[in-house]
Amino acid sequence: MGVGIAVGLTIGDRFQEPVRSASPYDAIAASPLWQPLLDDGLPILVVVGDYFIFGELDSEGDVERLVRDFTINSSKDLADLVMYDPELAARYMDLDLTYLPRGTAFALRDLLRVLYTSDKGVRVISMSELNVADVKASHIVYVGYISALDKLLDFVFASSQLAVGDTFDELVSRTSDVVYSSEAGFPTEHGNYRDYGLFSTFPGPGGNQLFIVAGTRDPGLMQTAQELGEPMRIHVVEQAAKAETLGNPRRSSCSSRSPATIARIWMR
Repeated sequence: MGVGIAVGLTIGDRFQEPVRSASPYDAIAASPLWQPLLDDGLPILVVVGDYFIFGELDSEGDVERLVRDFTINSSKDLADLVMYDPELAARYMDLDLTYLPRGTAFALRDLLRVLYTSDKGVRVISMSELNVADVKASHIVYVGYISALDKLLDFVFASSQLAVGDTFDELVSRTSDVVYSSEAGFPTEHGNYRDYGLFSTFPGPGGNQLFIVAGTRDPGLMQTAQELGEPMRIHVVEQAAKAETLGNPRRSSCSSRSPATIARIWMR
């Protein structure tokens, strides 16, 4: 997907809501799904799944087009490619650019409203900026496509009964071999298609909590965030966690600080 947007925030900034009166989102913050993030002193780090892009140069050395290559996901990857093939230095240029899928902005809106009910500051960074120390020192809230999980991918699927299929548009049940394939990238003529959202929360390596809100494409991502961030819909996710729907049974309890993994089908 090549759609990007300019998000109205500076990645890396710290955000703190002003003092406010009680809001409907306080009830969501009290949910056992959200409480592990909000009931202690650990900071919260929101990580948005971004994609590295670079410039392709014309014969005059000017940038002719922007390129997204699935095998080149960072400045280091591009530098390594050029190191092994120096002739490419005249063809490609690192522009220090990444892009976010459009749905990430809408998902952030729904999730930040809940995070802002806390007195904690919230820092937002891109996945390309995430390091090992961050994963241990903060609660992690990931927002983005499954394909952009990158450094968190192994954490999310390590003990889940779900796995990534042949592409990141597919989720596969390890127990039944059922394949859940997103149709969002290839919508039908009449406009109806299926997409998938993934919510997973589990303890991290440093006594922290990882809170994963993802989708195969925009509809799944946005709907998952909406159900987690809407006062009238949070109970749907809580019930799904208790029902052990599509996730690992060991990741399905809704009690505080216990793991849960849920995948849902979204129709559009």
